[in-house]
Amino acid sequence: MLRLPSGISGRSARIAPVELSPAALLPVELSATALLHEQNRALNEKVARLTEENAALTAELRVARELVTELSAGVGIFNGGRNTAEVEEETGGLLCENVYLKQQNENLSENSRRQAGRIHTLTLKVSELKQTVGELEYELEKGSRAVLRYTQSLRLTNDRLSSLKAMFTEIKELLTCPITQSLFEEPCISVDGYTFESSAIRAWTRSHGTCPLSRRLLDPRMLFPNRLVKNVIDIIMRFR
Repeated sequence: MLRLPSGISGRSARIAPVELSPAALLPVELSATALLHEQNRALNEKVARLTEENAALTAELRVARELVTELSAGVGIFNGGRNTAEVEEETGGLLCENVYLKQQNENLSENSRRQAGRIHTLTLKVSELKQTVGELEYELEKGSRAVLRYTQSLRLTNDRLSSLKAMFTEIKELLTCPITQSLFEEPCISVDGYTFESSAIRAWTRSHGTCPLSRRLLDPRMLFPNRLVKNVIDIIMRFR
């Protein structure tokens, strides 16, 4: 009499549900998919073995039935040392084993279908996750390009600001009296072309009689208001 191979069980394997964080969902789903594929392959192998055993039992059952037919017809009371009762008993056992194997085959087929459904579901989830990752990568790339443009614009603005500061420093030096080192209030220009604060240059000429820059003789009567510088200073003071 044939025996069932060890390790065959009608109960299907269950996978405990695991809650995953969004950041680790993709690798976990991929691992679960690979595991389900391996389990599905093992179930298919078991189904194939049970199918072969079922075919063998069917063949033995057919032989046993032929033997019973021969015994019933009176061909012989004994056949190979077995009487009709033994053959019928063995035939009944084979029938029971055949029914049991069919049930196991159906259980394994059902488990295989369930595993295939889980694999399909996980495959869809992995596809959705890949699409989400692709969208996030696209948004990240857009953000990186925006940051790069902003950085370049900020660098350009800083360069312009530095240029404006340097230009303002030069303008401030041009609008500062070389004697008082203060911004002009009443600028006047000498015949040498130099501009001074009116009160300061007049006090200087009274005590020195020369231009503090050219060292030439300077008559206070030859000092004239510098209206251009005065207008520029007035404009700057309005926008301070």
